[in-house]
Amino acid sequence: MSDYPSPETSRRLASLRTHHARLEAQVDHEYRQRVPDNERLKRLKRRKLTLRDEIVRLGGQ
Repeated sequence: MSDYPSPETSRRLASLRTHHARLEAQVDHEYRQRVPDNERLKRLKRRKLTLRDEIVRLGGQ
């Protein structure tokens, strides 16, 4: 068994990391609003955590 992820897993990890970074940018943008939407922030953060969990599960800490 290899210590390296399969090409499929590597592509999936890259996709997850990209999506995670986009969500981080959205969170940052929302925080910069004059009146941040707390419900939107909660949803974005929850999605970010879900992605982070999947990244870790796939071995891409």
